[in-house]
Amino acid sequence: MKLKRAQFVKKFRLIFMLFLIIAFSGCVHKPYYHPGYMGSQPAAILNSPTGGSTNYLGGTINFESAFNKDEENVLAKLSFQRNHTYKFGSFSYHANIFGGYHSIEAVEEMAGENLSYYGFAPQLSSSLFFPVKKSRLGLYGYTGFFWEFGEYDDWMDEAEEAGLIWKELEEFNGKKIFGGGGLLYENIIHEKSMLSFKLGIGLPGMFHGMINYQKGNNIFNVGTNTLFNSSSFSLSYMRAW
Repeated sequence: MKLKRAQFVKKFRLIFMLFLIIAFSGCVHKPYYHPGYMGSQPAAILNSPTGGSTNYLGGTINFESAFNKDEENVLAKLSFQRNHTYKFGSFSYHANIFGGYHSIEAVEEMAGENLSYYGFAPQLSSSLFFPVKKSRLGLYGYTGFFWEFGEYDDWMDEAEEAGLIWKELEEFNGKKIFGGGGLLYENIIHEKSMLSFKLGIGLPGMFHGMINYQKGNNIFNVGTNTLFNSSSFSLSYMRAW
């Protein structure tokens, strides 16, 4: 009986040591996600101050402190949007193409490498609001699809197969649907100027906030999002025509 107990203790110690080696190894199982998806905010909903249908064209630059320590993600996006604004709401459809690079530091075999990626993400969005004097208060929502390609996407497949990483949030990103929504406030300064705020939750971006300022045909946007220990900051310029 004592012999069996001693053998059990030895086996338990061996299994426990193997578990610790795997759990704390710096070379295996790092969480990664598609950077074009999680590294950007949803396309901004640009409503017209006076109503009607408007086209918007512009670009975004986005900087992200990536999920793993000392890594970064830089993304540029070109966007087209057509918006229809009514008395109590709006509807928009978007075409977004993007490209960027992600630096890798947490995986020893690829430390110091910058891998490029590119893709596109069509999006639909809408809002429901109530006019209060010269302001609008309401809700917004968005949904769409996402496709990403390039060096980074290829590396993720190879690294996961080799046991170096796992694909974080893979059930949501990587050629999948995305969506979310939140609160909307717009202050109409006059017929061609408006300041708007949006605060919401969804994927991509998890918790996100955006500020839009429109003056004439020029629209400036500042956005931020947070996801666990990752955060990003974006600057956008759009022009109405």
